[in-house]
Amino acid sequence: MKYNLISLFIVSLHLAGCSQNISNLELIGATAGGVAGGYVGSQFGQGVGRMTYTASGLFMGGSAGRLGTRFLEKSDIAIYFKTLTEGLSKAPNGTRLNWKNPQTGSLGAFRPMATYRLANGNLCRAFRTTIAFSDSIQTGDGTACQQSGGEWKVVSDDFS
Repeated sequence: MKYNLISLFIVSLHLAGCSQNISNLELIGATAGGVAGGYVGSQFGQGVGRMTYTASGLFMGGSAGRLGTRFLEKSDIAIYFKTLTEGLSKAPNGTRLNWKNPQTGSLGAFRPMATYRLANGNLCRAFRTTIAFSDSIQTGDGTACQQSGGEWKVVSDDFS
């Protein structure tokens, strides 16, 4: 059992390192995810089936671990939420607001997509966000509702 975990760790580290343009944090996430996924996969089947589950768990866990570490820095989040608040408060649906953090080089766009009222009368807006990471561009969706004091509260957001 101990050797299986060590083997999973070594294989995860090797596979995670094969990716180009990967940060140290992403490498750690991919390795941890690969070990966890490989371990879970190794608990199923026997013989070739167990190897297949282990390999599948290794790859899926590694991918999930890497993606799970892709996040915005604190200074990125501050600029992101400033843009989000401005967009929710003032921008008509479909209007794109761009943001960029000169400290980290991160950049993105925010776009309110739909405005509606809940049964309780609260104003809510659906939005779409695009963020450019060093090696990819990802898009996510979210929803925010205006509180009684006028401030916006994010109910769901793929990036925060």
